[in-house]
Amino acid sequence: MSSIVGVCVRMFLERRDQCLGRFTHDFTLLTVPDEKVQLVENFLTQLYSELERDPMWISLSHTLISGSTREQLDAAQLVLERVVMSHIYIHALYPNGDGDVSRDQVLHEHMKKLAAVITPTHKDLRIPKLYQYECPWPSAQAEIVSISAYKTPGDKLQCVVRASQTIMNLLSLAHEQSVPAADDFMPVIVYVLIKGILAI
Repeated sequence: MSSIVGVCVRMFLERRDQCLGRFTHDFTLLTVPDEKVQLVENFLTQLYSELERDPMWISLSHTLISGSTREQLDAAQLVLERVVMSHIYIHALYPNGDGDVSRDQVLHEHMKKLAAVITPTHKDLRIPKLYQYECPWPSAQAEIVSISAYKTPGDKLQCVVRASQTIMNLLSLAHEQSVPAADDFMPVIVYVLIKGILAI
């Protein structure tokens, strides 16, 4: 269903190419983050509303796509959000241009140096020995590494959620008689984030 929804949404957006270009231009002109957020929210809300009333979408969704109309619209809205965010991604991630890029590079270099010396027994982490069996938690690191492949805030957040769930599951397996707490989780997620940055 998702590939058909994607095709339908792209056809819908092709007819709004000028509108999308104007939105992207307007976004780049704004400097205040709250105004940018409001512009994105308003534009997405407008697109969602237009999509629901679009005769071609209605016809295609009833003819080609099985499933409930609400599920179709939710999937279409997700595709719309991803397409819109891909147009403004660089401007949203680096609103100050080269200044933001160089700050990111400084942080990345610092994290790489930290990753070279950090261990599960590091004095600032002190991950309990019983939770170190799955170290370096490669499945959680893989989720963190995948964050750079996504453009929407929700998709990026889901990477962090999946990494966190993976860590909690692995910590639970390590000690079946007790449930890992935040004090057990935090040092592991910090370790995973620091080590995962090497692959990004």
